[in-house]
Amino acid sequence: RREGIEFKWPFLTEKRDYEYFDAQTRTTAPIHYRGTRTFRGLEVYYFEQTIPWTKVPMPKKMPIEGITAEQIAQTGMTRWYTTKRMFWVDPVTGAPVNGEEIHREELRDAKKMGMSEDTVTAFSGHVKMREDYIVDTVDLVKSQRILVLLLTSYLPWGFLGLGIGLAALALWLEARSRRPESPTNA
Repeated sequence: RREGIEFKWPFLTEKRDYEYFDAQTRTTAPIHYRGTRTFRGLEVYYFEQTIPWTKVPMPKKMPIEGITAEQIAQTGMTRWYTTKRMFWVDPVTGAPVNGEEIHREELRDAKKMGMSEDTVTAFSGHVKMREDYIVDTVDLVKSQRILVLLLTSYLPWGFLGLGIGLAALALWLEARSRRPESPTNA
């Protein structure tokens, strides 16, 4: 069973740590709130998580034709992964307006496959959101913040006030209708 958030935070995100699901390790670990920042005119919450070097399974489909994950597993070679994950999150909508990962993968015990080094870097990169995606997301967040606040804060309080007012009106009308009728002069 999978637990924790992944990419999308809840509406009205709080200044606290959250459980975050890591798809590579298939585990959940805390992603830490590290403060409030300004990003492109928005006040956002910054979250950060580091996944230490962890042994992970080989991909089901290998990038080289004719080689399977099972064949590699039989050699004893293993795949290891680490990442530093960073998100800038709009606290009202829960939308990440920027995200980055410093991601590394290694193949260990690679000499068993005839490679010259025992540890081979399979991937090393600083992965970032595309600029056009960031622009679109920031524009969307700015346009939808009022709607989210309306649905999560203003309307519930407004309906509470309306409900109290209507209940008071109902009680007043009920009390007024139970007054004894005044005798009529005949």
